[in-house]
Amino acid sequence: MVPTVTVSVVIMAHPKRRGWAEGLAEQMSCGIIWDEGRGMWDTGRRALLAGVDAGGTHHLVMQDDTIPSDGLTGLLNTLRRPGPVSLYAGASQHTTPAVAACAARGVPWFRYSGLVWGPAVMQPVEHLEPLVEHGDIISSRSYDQRLTAYWRRQKVACWYTVPSLVEHRHSGNPSLKGGPDGRHAILYGSGVGVDWDTDAVVADRDLWSPLVTFADAHSRTRRVRYGTAIYRRLLANRTFTLDDQSAAVVAQLTV
Repeated sequence: MVPTVTVSVVIMAHPKRRGWAEGLAEQMSCGIIWDEGRGMWDTGRRALLAGVDAGGTHHLVMQDDTIPSDGLTGLLNTLRRPGPVSLYAGASQHTTPAVAACAARGVPWFRYSGLVWGPAVMQPVEHLEPLVEHGDIISSRSYDQRLTAYWRRQKVACWYTVPSLVEHRHSGNPSLKGGPDGRHAILYGSGVGVDWDTDAVVADRDLWSPLVTFADAHSRTRRVRYGTAIYRRLLANRTFTLDDQSAAVVAQLTV
């Protein structure tokens, strides 16, 4: 019998984004934890602890500059996975190829040993208090990095939805750290109708940077990691070309 999952939700917000935060809270039918001027972690830890007595099995903290996909609230109790679930994946050397691999294979999850992105993360309630206790002793100012430190200590990977079920406001969104904030999801869309019970693609090094083979006219070969500096040099060198199998692998990665 599949255990029942119930999800509490809260918005982690800054007064500069009051309009966005209040609109998001209305969409998600939830409360707001406001920044009180003591830094991002202070706001984040209070947002996390708000889930301890909220009555759910899992707790979702959404940042004020996220945009939920259609039907998100009705999907939350289907996203049952061990450990944290991130509803957002932006571009990075780890996440971009993982999302491409999932899209090519029709898989709605990838799993990675860290919370690379933290705009919307759902976590089991029993971990919230120890997570905050561990986060309090981490020196980083980053909310995301403190979550990552805890889950890596637990040796529990994060599951990322594909597509991302929230988008980051990358247009007209001034960063609270200064300057424009142009981050956006690699692949964003509704999860309605997706079979979320399927397994994940594991985002290890062989997925996002597989070994590929170059050969020249004299049958000399070079075996290198995709995306590295030496890979780019060989790709630009007309003497060497990818063999057929490696060319097919690269084509999948660049879908």
